[in-house]
Amino acid sequence: MGNFPLSAEAGTLNDVPARFRALDGRRVRMVGFMFDPSGNGHPTRFQLSLNSTGQSSHSPPRVQERVFASMPRGKTVEFVDGLVKLSGTLHVKVKYDSSGVIASLYELDVEQSAPPGMGPQWPGWVFTLVVIVFAVWGFRAALAMLRQYPRRRPTGVCPVCGFDLRATPGRCPECGTVLSDARAKSSSAPSCP
Repeated sequence: MGNFPLSAEAGTLNDVPARFRALDGRRVRMVGFMFDPSGNGHPTRFQLSLNSTGQSSHSPPRVQERVFASMPRGKTVEFVDGLVKLSGTLHVKVKYDSSGVIASLYELDVEQSAPPGMGPQWPGWVFTLVVIVFAVWGFRAALAMLRQYPRRRPTGVCPVCGFDLRATPGRCPECGTVLSDARAKSSSAPSCP
């Protein structure tokens, strides 16, 4: 909102871009740096700087980079050292001080004030959906790993059908599979429980 040239001595409302003048009287949300000239920590009137350092690091914010905010009657806001998010009704009008210099351009009747969130405010169901999707994905991946893991058959059983071969170590009586000598010898050995 402050990225345009405006002469503090000769500027008029017509020098403000039309898209910003159109915000006059509208409800807006804005984020900026709070400045409390009273220094009491719970101001009713304060400034919101849209640019933390102004044009350069050695100059204060220009008049078009500041919003003069006021709380409703009887309410105060806690001072925030850093970014603050405000919402309310914006008024765009040029006000001059006694020496003819522009004193303010933007005024905001604050309705809500809060520190800005770290990111977009997602509804709770979006977070729940993401958790469910990852849980199902992880469960399916675990099942796929288990399917690929070779199953060990206990000793003394047919490698094809799983029939107990302790009585007939050379051939499976169930499916007829002939076992090799090494397998037949190992299958005749008693298995541990």
